[in-house]
Amino acid sequence: MSLLVSILPASWAQYSWSVTLSLLAWCSLLLPEAGLGCALCAGSLALTAYLDLIQPGYPSWFRALRFILSTGAVLSLLATLFCIFTLGPKKQASDYLS
Repeated sequence: MSLLVSILPASWAQYSWSVTLSLLAWCSLLLPEAGLGCALCAGSLALTAYLDLIQPGYPSWFRALRFILSTGAVLSLLATLFCIFTLGPKKQASDYLS
C-alpha cells in the first residue's frame, strides 16, 4: 500500500513562518492589558490558520484538522475576551483593605 503525500520543500521562509505564532503569543503576554493580549492571540491564530489553509501542498486531512483546531482555539480566546469585557476587571487584594 503506497501513500501519496505531497511534501513542501524545506526553506527558511517555512521555518520562520512556523515560529511566528509562538512569537506573537509571547508578545501578547507582555501587553499590560489582558484583553489586548487575547485579541492579539486570536487575530494572529486566525491569520496563521488562514495562511496555512491556502498554502498549496498541504494534504486535505491537515487542512481539515488545522481548521477545526484553530476554530476552537479562536472561539475560546474570543469567549475569554467577551468575559473580560462583560465581567469587568479582577479585584486586587488591596481593594478590600480600604
